[in-house]
Amino acid sequence: MTRWGSLVRNQDGAVAPTVAMSLFALIAAGGIAFDYARLAALDTELQQAADQAALAAATQLDGSDGSTTRAVAAAQKLLSNETRFANDSGGIAVATGEDGSKGGKAFARVTFYTTKANAEADSSGYGAGTAADATAKFVKVEVTGREAVYAFTPIVGAFRSGIIDAAATAGMGSAICKVPPLMICNPKPGTTFDPDSYKGVGIQVTGHGNDKSGTGAANVAWGPGDFGFLDVGAGSNAELVQALAFQDLNLDCYQTDTGQVTTGNPQALYDAINTRFDLYDFAGGKGTTLGDCFNGKCPAALNTVKDVFKDDTTTTGNSCKITTNNQGWYLLSPPNDFAPIAYDPGQTDDTRLDTVIKGMGLPKDNCHYLSYSRSCANVNGTLGKANETNKIGDGKWARKDYFDTYHPSLVPTNWKTITRYETYLWELTNKNMPYGSATTVGNAKQYGKPLCSSGTITPGTDRRVLSVAVVENCSALSGSSRKVTIGAWADMFLVEPTIEGRGNGSLKDSIYMEVIGKTKGTGTASQTAQTVRRDVPYLVR
Repeated sequence: MTRWGSLVRNQDGAVAPTVAMSLFALIAAGGIAFDYARLAALDTELQQAADQAALAAATQLDGSDGSTTRAVAAAQKLLSNETRFANDSGGIAVATGEDGSKGGKAFARVTFYTTKANAEADSSGYGAGTAADATAKFVKVEVTGREAVYAFTPIVGAFRSGIIDAAATAGMGSAICKVPPLMICNPKPGTTFDPDSYKGVGIQVTGHGNDKSGTGAANVAWGPGDFGFLDVGAGSNAELVQALAFQDLNLDCYQTDTGQVTTGNPQALYDAINTRFDLYDFAGGKGTTLGDCFNGKCPAALNTVKDVFKDDTTTTGNSCKITTNNQGWYLLSPPNDFAPIAYDPGQTDDTRLDTVIKGMGLPKDNCHYLSYSRSCANVNGTLGKANETNKIGDGKWARKDYFDTYHPSLVPTNWKTITRYETYLWELTNKNMPYGSATTVGNAKQYGKPLCSSGTITPGTDRRVLSVAVVENCSALSGSSRKVTIGAWADMFLVEPTIEGRGNGSLKDSIYMEVIGKTKGTGTASQTAQTVRRDVPYLVR
């Protein structure tokens, strides 16, 4: 065989042409895979930058002045994200937005929304500013688009990725914890109830099921000023009553904007709230709902001034219950109870409203007494308007009468404008609660310090202050079938215990409270005297 013939039949190296012919495709496939991985990494980097910027911005949306400006600053400055997989400008930091119409200066493209629905639909958004501070609840942040120059893909005719951008929308998920589950319907539906603007105003709220006059007439509709309860535990009445009476209890946390309403409205709830006034008007013994109150679980407030009196310091038998035979706590009967005289335009802060004081507690707003002959709906400007209610007062109460009765020689300098809650604190600070103060009726005495209470109050807790949810959609509620929309959380001062038979304008099954202001406690795990609020940012889209 000749060499030429052997060479013709030799198959060594036959794959080389195939490899040569397929080399272009193999390099292209490898290049595409490499560059695709870079694109995916770049997209992830940009989205992470948007996510983190949006979450940072959302943490600033607390409704206070300057909140939207702080949100923009948080999106711009509090985060740093270096793009390692883009090479359009050498891996510069990702900016949260850039607008060439503003000279190319990097700034945050941040949009705010009032509702979650608008945020999800990306509609009705607005920019930062003073007008937006109170309403901005959600925020969208768009980051500057970036571009990658391909390393190998140009072999197949593509050179650049095109602009890749990202956006994220976030809001604050807030919960308020450690509070009894009391809710009230907005006393002025259709208007924004700002607790801070109602400081010192008395509100006479009635249990759900009463009509607007609190007469107990059959009425299943929720009305302005009605009160009810957010769901607690398994939703049993016993748990609800204990939540209102016990000092230390593992209470549910509630979202600051929504909550589930409970259908429970047991009569014992009034007994539970009255323990805070040193009234223990229920049976003791194991197995009863409030039996443990006699073992120190339901201590009274440190100042228990009220319009209920006692003849002595006895605490046995019925002495700590509400009675009609003067064996325990009792109301003074007319005309011995406090009753302001009829309104006269000539009245001033120095005017006594009851000519002879027999005995009194911190009183209601003057207009909530029939004897005053002036409707609260008239004095607070709601007369003739839709949903008119007489349940909200105007903050004018018989200060002169109260200080003349119990503190004639020591009066706070601001007594003409002082609120009932401030008076209560002033008495505590000055250790000047009336204690054993005799009235002009029999042996009745006012006791501003607890007599019947046992147990120790947890430091920082005020048993006469409740954080209350103010609900906006009461007219749409039916039983427990629908969640409530909470417009605000208000700290409220319990002015007087709930006792039937007062008359003179008192409503049936009502709780009388004075507005202290907005429940504080913003930021993660922040705490006021007796509430904890937890705020956690979360991504919406």
